[in-house]
Amino acid sequence: MIEVVNSTYRFIHKLFDEETGGDLLLRLAKGDLVPQWENPTLLAMPADKHQAF
Repeated sequence: MIEVVNSTYRFIHKLFDEETGGDLLLRLAKGDLVPQWENPTLLAMPADKHQAF
């Protein structure tokens, strides 16, 4: 969960930074970086990697 928060913070920081925000928007406008996002698939995970909640 902490990694998600850190990644989101870095993205928002770059997005609103005056030096990097424009470049980030241009890169995102070039195309969909994850073209299959609307149809996600779960990757198989080895049994020893599953976590019990």
